[in-house]
Amino acid sequence: GYVVMAAVGILFLFPFFWMVITSFKSMREVIALPPIFVPSSFSFDSYRRVFREIRFARFFLNSLFVAVAVTGAVLITSSMSGFAFAKYSFRGKTAMFVGVLSTMMVPFEVVMIPLYLMMVKLDWANSYWGLIVPSVVSPFGIFLMRQFIESIPDDMIAAARMDGCSEFRLYWQIVLPNVKPALSALTIFTFMWQWNAFLWPFIIISSDRLRTLPLALAFYQNMFTGPQYNVLMAATVLTIAPTVLVFLVL
Repeated sequence: GYVVMAAVGILFLFPFFWMVITSFKSMREVIALPPIFVPSSFSFDSYRRVFREIRFARFFLNSLFVAVAVTGAVLITSSMSGFAFAKYSFRGKTAMFVGVLSTMMVPFEVVMIPLYLMMVKLDWANSYWGLIVPSVVSPFGIFLMRQFIESIPDDMIAAARMDGCSEFRLYWQIVLPNVKPALSALTIFTFMWQWNAFLWPFIIISSDRLRTLPLALAFYQNMFTGPQYNVLMAATVLTIAPTVLVFLVL
């Protein structure tokens, strides 16, 4: 069993190994046949070219700003909404929750044109607002937080209220500390989705200064007359590093 799992693990890790090792190769070694698994000398020239030729730092900061802003907003809106759906009773709660869940079944391609027209009317096209605001509420996040918050005993909530705890303090000091695993999972999912988002930034962004990393990598492939796979792999390594770091930390 362990041999099989190790073999599967190696199979899944091999593309990442090949990506990293290719970023240190020269183009001659990249296209060599038979393939060269270990370069004769590890060169950082591809990484220097990434920062010099495609304004990687600017695109990296754009992606980081958008991903962090959306992730923070989703954590707030999802935890507050999940708390309301889990521990409050009000008219129409079930219908509202079903309505929230039903939006998860609508493909983004169905709503992207109306959403784009809305952003244009708000004058948010080609802006950070247009990148961030449409994603600050996550139906999946609301569902996840509601399910976790429901597991908190009602007696604990009632005892806190009897001790004079305000509703916000109840949310901040009682609910959130008890759902840290859900918050961590939601942070990973949201950051990863936003960091790798391509379709919506491609639609809403038209200026070079606001491009995110996925857009930059797509446009980079057409910048040179010949294939520059080593430079592209170096840019890809730098692109996936933040998502790996967030996953390991959380």
